[in-house]
Amino acid sequence: MSNSKNTKLTEEQVTEVLQALNYALDVRDAQMLNGTFDVQAFSKGMTEAGAFTPYTQNEIMKRLNIATNKTPNGEDIEKALSRPIENEGNIVNYGQSYYFSSLMYKRNQEYLANLPAFDLEISCINAKPEDYKTNKYKNDYDEIKKFFNAFNYREQFKNVTWNMLMNETYYAMFRELGDKSVIQEFPSQYAMITGKWEYGLLYDIDMNWFCQGEVDINCYPDWIKKRYMEMFDGKKVKPYIPSNKINKRTGSFALWTQTDPADGCWVFKFNPNHNLQIPFFSGMLPEMAAIPVMRNLQINQSMAAARKLLVSSIPYLNEKKAASVANQLAIDADTLGKFIGLATQGLEAAIKVLALPTEDIKGVEFKNTDNDTYETFMSITSSLLSGGKVIFSTRENQNAIESQFSIDIDRMLVKSIYPQFENFLEYYANKHTKKFKWSFRFVGTNDKFDREARQDEAFKYADKGVVLPNKIASSLGLNKIELERELEEMNASDFIDKLRPMINIYTQGNVTQGSTPNKGAGRPLKDDGDLTDSGEETRSKGSNIEKGGNQ
Repeated sequence: MSNSKNTKLTEEQVTEVLQALNYALDVRDAQMLNGTFDVQAFSKGMTEAGAFTPYTQNEIMKRLNIATNKTPNGEDIEKALSRPIENEGNIVNYGQSYYFSSLMYKRNQEYLANLPAFDLEISCINAKPEDYKTNKYKNDYDEIKKFFNAFNYREQFKNVTWNMLMNETYYAMFRELGDKSVIQEFPSQYAMITGKWEYGLLYDIDMNWFCQGEVDINCYPDWIKKRYMEMFDGKKVKPYIPSNKINKRTGSFALWTQTDPADGCWVFKFNPNHNLQIPFFSGMLPEMAAIPVMRNLQINQSMAAARKLLVSSIPYLNEKKAASVANQLAIDADTLGKFIGLATQGLEAAIKVLALPTEDIKGVEFKNTDNDTYETFMSITSSLLSGGKVIFSTRENQNAIESQFSIDIDRMLVKSIYPQFENFLEYYANKHTKKFKWSFRFVGTNDKFDREARQDEAFKYADKGVVLPNKIASSLGLNKIELERELEEMNASDFIDKLRPMINIYTQGNVTQGSTPNKGAGRPLKDDGDLTDSGEETRSKGSNIEKGGNQ
């Protein structure tokens, strides 16, 4: 038995090993492209050698949903957008690049990604009035509660929405892990849409993703490991048939294999009306490419306007010389240069001297006749953002009606993605019930006026005896299950007995300086959304406060 002790590698040796690994991966990628690479042998060797390191796993995590490696320019963008079918990957990369390099692009995407409220309304679709007291209904309803207790749909769906805006398509694997259910992302570079079914879109995956030695297949569902072994075993490979039914989508072609919603595979797409992988904000890319050009143009104009030239004419000799004399000027170039150097030393840097000593000395300035070029361009670009333009400061002022219409357009846009998430919940939640089935509906957005309007509507109906638990719950940012839980806890803990009467607008009038409660001056305060343009201006300036009003 060897008595040799383990030796520690130096920092240089570790660096050399990692560089060699990166070189091997580059060679592998090149061979895979030309079809000379043995993926099975390579994957087996890498796994047995223990190729997993924190560095490789960090690299995998970074490449999972971000693949930008190109610096966009206007010409490339125009070419890509003119032939989108052939340039899906490039267009996605350009958008990702601007997300990290342009605050305007990033803030606009974040605004739209965070606008959906995902306020959920839940209704049983096949229960009769007498069923609600039965044990079968209660048992099935308990299963629905367990599903939502384990699945944080708000957090998960917001993450999906962000990725849909970034990459257009999100390839999901829904995993129910006991007390917690999550949506796992599959890299879009190794997946493609290949079909449709009654709940949405279907996709296939490229097993080359798992042939990379740094990818641990154990981080994915068990059915993938089974399909992987069948594919390389060669004995159980099933034919690739696009019309395979749900629960039987097991066909393979080369290293591509079908996925099945029954196994948790789901496609979310920002615009499911077409199958191109072109992100929503791709139409803004030409404007984003022009921003640096317009900025430099404005800088050059301003720099030119900041300078002043001293211009003059150099006199000729008083006495005519023979025609053979080439230089008829009264001062030679060497002497003129010395004079200009001395004059320049005594002037500001922004004033340039062209000739001295000379005759008819004049000052020449350039006027910046288009000093708001950049600001005008940014205003036009921000106008493409609809309601999102309010997050950018421009000289353009919208009135209250225009602002409301702009926000309404954005609301309609984000609500258009809700049906995909509703179908997702309907399919997976109802798999847990036996007899009764539920429908799910998402409503609302995260802006203040939308939530206030929904609350007003819900409680106005309640005042007239039409109590709608779903409407009340969703307007409060809860679902019906959460509202029921809140009410049950309140009743069981005698929470009401701990409250004290509170002073509000119904028990106290407006209070102004020198007045007492219930004797205040002025009419009741209007909601912000009910103000006219002039009312908005009055409130923002605080004009009524000087007159004894509240705002």
